[in-house]
Amino acid sequence: MRNLFIALVPAALVACGGQPPTAPDAPVPAAPAQSEAAARPAAPAVQVTEAAGTWSRSSAGNARATFASLEGESLFSVACLPANAETGAPMLEIQAISGPNAPAERIEIYTSSSNAAVVANPAAEPGRVLGYAETGGTAHYALARGAGQIKVVAGTRASTFPTDEMMKEVIDGCLPAYVHPVKETDTPAESEPEATDAPAEPIGGT
Repeated sequence: MRNLFIALVPAALVACGGQPPTAPDAPVPAAPAQSEAAARPAAPAVQVTEAAGTWSRSSAGNARATFASLEGESLFSVACLPANAETGAPMLEIQAISGPNAPAERIEIYTSSSNAAVVANPAAEPGRVLGYAETGGTAHYALARGAGQIKVVAGTRASTFPTDEMMKEVIDGCLPAYVHPVKETDTPAESEPEATDAPAEPIGGT
């Protein structure tokens, strides 16, 4: 009798609308963490401007060639710095404009002859950077031998403008003077002293 009562309990629960207990829900997997690449802000876009302007050359102090916009804003310049105890040779100083909110790490130069890049340093004037290049190096070659248009990129600013002979003269004029190496054959050989016309002194006296 007892066994029959136990067997009827589940049936009675179903008849009364009861439901047997269900298993607990499985834990919801956590959302994947945002990747580092997605979290990193996108690099600011570079603004490329085809600049209209003129070149000028200054010989006061260090020789410098400057390209300025029609409004008079200096967009790019190259100067020749004389050799000193630190550099040991003349150097090219290159200045360019850069984005105010994205400091440039380098100045990139693109010409028909070659491409080059120099490390950028903040200039005294906000929104500008300057870098230094060795004479006879890649930047020297790109600027002095390029024809047509130059493209200069610094930070978020990029400008294109024509080359000019004034700039090339400043750059090539910065090359150190060539010193001809001295060879052994260039030094005159020591010669025997020439004989004089003076009479020989008699030996033993008079």
